[in-house]
Amino acid sequence: MKRHIEKGVIALLFAGACIASVYRSNRPVFMGEFNNIDGSVYWAAIVRACAAFAIFGAVSFAYVGRFLGKKRITAFAAASLLTVIAATAAAYALDRVLLHVYNLPTGPNEISDKMVAYPMREARSAAVVPINLIALGLGLLYGLSRDWVLTFQKRRDIVLERVRADAAFLRSQINPHFFFNSLNNIYAITQRNDDDEAGRAIVKLSELMRYMIYECDVDRIPLAREIESIENFVDVCRLKYSRDDEVDIAIAREGRINGSEIAPLLLLPFVENAVKHGIDGKGRGWVRVSARADEEFLRFRVENSKCGVRETVRRHSGVGLPNVRRRLELLYPRRHELAVHETDEEYRVDLAVDLEG
Repeated sequence: MKRHIEKGVIALLFAGACIASVYRSNRPVFMGEFNNIDGSVYWAAIVRACAAFAIFGAVSFAYVGRFLGKKRITAFAAASLLTVIAATAAAYALDRVLLHVYNLPTGPNEISDKMVAYPMREARSAAVVPINLIALGLGLLYGLSRDWVLTFQKRRDIVLERVRADAAFLRSQINPHFFFNSLNNIYAITQRNDDDEAGRAIVKLSELMRYMIYECDVDRIPLAREIESIENFVDVCRLKYSRDDEVDIAIAREGRINGSEIAPLLLLPFVENAVKHGIDGKGRGWVRVSARADEEFLRFRVENSKCGVRETVRRHSGVGLPNVRRRLELLYPRRHELAVHETDEEYRVDLAVDLEG
C-alpha cells in the first residue's frame, strides 16, 4: 500500500512539473505546434510526463534493485536504454496522434494558423529526449537512495529479530549438557537391554537437537546439513507409529545440494507443518518433500494430504509458517518466491530461493 502511494505522489509531481512548464501567460504559449489556445499543449505535456514517469519508475523501483543490487551493471544499462528508447518512441507516436486530433500541422515545413495569428507568443521546449534522459538520471539517483534506505531498515530489522530470538531462546533454553548427558544415559540403557530401535531413535533425536542448539547459531549452513536435519526429524516422527503402520513420507534431493548454503532452520518448519497435518494418528496420509538446487536457485516443495486434524493441533498451528515468511523477507528480500496451493485433498508449498544473491 505504501509503495502504491509513493508511486502515485511521484506521478502527480511529474504531471504537475510538466503542466506547470506550459502555464497560461499573458501571451499564447506554444510547445512546437501544440498550444494553449486549443488546449493541445496540456495533453502533450501529460504525454511527456507519462513517458518520463515510466522511465523514472522502471529505473528506481525495478532495475536498481534487480540489477544493480546484484552488480549486473551491463544488464541495468541495457534495460534502462531500452526503456528510454521505448518511452521516447511512444511519446513521439502519441504526439503524432494529438496533432491529427487537433488538426495541427504534421509536415516539416507546415506552419500553424495560430502561429500566424499570434506572432507575439511564448515558446516552451518540446524536446522529449532531454526530458527522458533527466528522468533516467533522477530515477537512478532516487532508486539508489531508496535501496540504501530499505537495506538499512532490513538490516536493522534483522538485528532486532536476532535480539528477540536470542531472548526467546534464553527464556526457553534447558541446559544442553544436561540434556545430552541424559540422552547418553538413556541410550546406554537401550543398549544394555538390546533395544536397537530405541537406541537408533535416541541417536536421531540427539543429532537433530545438536544441530538445532549448536550448529544453527550462524548466518548460513550447508544446504546438505539442513536437508539431513529434515531427514532426522522425519525419522523421529516415525517413532510414534507401530511397525505395521506404513507411514508414507518421501524426501528427494537433486542437483548441487552439497555445494550450496542457506539460512539455518528455514526449511524444517514447512516439513513439520506437513507431517502434522498430512499424517493422522494411525499413520494414514502422505507427505512429499523435494529439494532441487542448481547454480543459483533452490527450489523446495512440500506436499501433504489433508487428514482429520485434531482441535489441539488447529489451535497451536500457524505460528511457525508466519515466522518463516518473516525470516524470508528479512534474509532474502526480493530473492525468494513463496507460493501456497490448497485444495480439498492436499496442501502444497513451493519455495524458490536465490542462494547466490
